[in-house]
Amino acid sequence: MTRERIIERFMQRVNGRQPDIAGGNPEHDGGAGHWFERLMGIRPNADNRPDLWGFECKNATGSQTTFGDWKADYLIWRDPERFPNLEGLTGGMRRANSPFRIQQLRNKDEVFLPAFGTWRDATENVCYELDGEQVFWENNGFFSWSGICPQRVTQGYRNEGQALLVNEDNSISVVYSYSHDSRDDKDQSVPENFRIENLTLIRWSEEKITEFVENKFGQRGWFKALMDRQRRYNALIFGGPIHIDEFLQAVRNGDIKFDPRMKQRRPDGSDRFGMQWRARNSFWINLSDERFDPPQV
Repeated sequence: MTRERIIERFMQRVNGRQPDIAGGNPEHDGGAGHWFERLMGIRPNADNRPDLWGFECKNATGSQTTFGDWKADYLIWRDPERFPNLEGLTGGMRRANSPFRIQQLRNKDEVFLPAFGTWRDATENVCYELDGEQVFWENNGFFSWSGICPQRVTQGYRNEGQALLVNEDNSISVVYSYSHDSRDDKDQSVPENFRIENLTLIRWSEEKITEFVENKFGQRGWFKALMDRQRRYNALIFGGPIHIDEFLQAVRNGDIKFDPRMKQRRPDGSDRFGMQWRARNSFWINLSDERFDPPQV
């Protein structure tokens, strides 16, 4: 069985070891995860397919585990119907310096985030380098969507008028409702044409979210490494395939949350953009159908 091959490799290469992240932060989930995957023989890749022998590999260095970083296929700041300043621009999204891409990034930074995000003060004395010169955040801060965007369907509408929904057509969206927005400055922040009900901010179509889930988890299932209190790998759990209906139901009941990472571009023009789907480790444990604990020596 393939599960037995995974267990054998785990015992030979990983069991009882702490993540070795030379020059990095041993508490950082990503670094530890990459170390674990490398020892398990999983090559880094951005493909939306299982990691090892038809199984998706998950790591356990924090309290939550990520399903994937799955970007929505509709983003309002790229919609020419909502942003007429995109009409007639050339280049599309594939060219980094195309007029279309430059303008849609401006729409995100200059309209979307000030309207639907929140202000964050920059870390003291943080600076970046641009063309050989030091540059700083204008006004010593930036707008961010992280922490404002609703993470769970069960939250309903948040004070900023936004809600995460699983729609009847099995799409997932974040919507804005002007009447649910309780911010005192909403008329100053939200453009007049966006002061409406059921405004879709981002959306994953049924086709896209199904592709993400089924390609990653729909083959043989998944496995996840566990750690003891000394952060040593000491066990494995396995689960069967996860299909779209199960995923959507877990989103509906709040077991799976949306965790975006989005803010205005840094002063050097770089950007860190993420749309993670996560669940607590207890969810994965309850979802598992087999646990392997190495024999005590």
